[in-house]
Amino acid sequence: MVWVRGLSYSWIDVVDFDLAKQTVWDTRDRGLGWMNPKAVSWTSDGEHLVVAVPNVFPCGRPSDTPDVFVVDPTSGAIEDKLSTGLLVGDISVTADGRLLAVDHGCVGVFVNHDPKLRVFDLRTGKNVKELSGRGTGVRYAASASRNGNRVAGID
Repeated sequence: MVWVRGLSYSWIDVVDFDLAKQTVWDTRDRGLGWMNPKAVSWTSDGEHLVVAVPNVFPCGRPSDTPDVFVVDPTSGAIEDKLSTGLLVGDISVTADGRLLAVDHGCVGVFVNHDPKLRVFDLRTGKNVKELSGRGTGVRYAASASRNGNRVAGID
């Protein structure tokens, strides 16, 4: 769970049902950027949490500052990070380590009319594919099937 308070103060709350254990850590204290997280997803092995944290205010121009973080769910320690070049809104991780990311940036007069769902290699951070939506692009949600052979997006 992600708990949000104000513009830039949030916590990740991880609950282990098998051990009846709860771990809570502050995203800002762990170095996950200064904005509130927009999405969380587990890696397919369940060992790491992937957290999407926009690196600019809504409707801003994304920078090359990391905005997706692979973290240890217990400690909140960052193990890897990448920059999507998006105002990242939602993410999903496939079984083979691909990251699906959608742009939740504002629709502009000349830009961002039909954003594509971008696919990254989670290990290298390399953008490996872009998928178009119908008409207005993919901007609200991304989800991968368990085996990673199919993806769904909301436009």
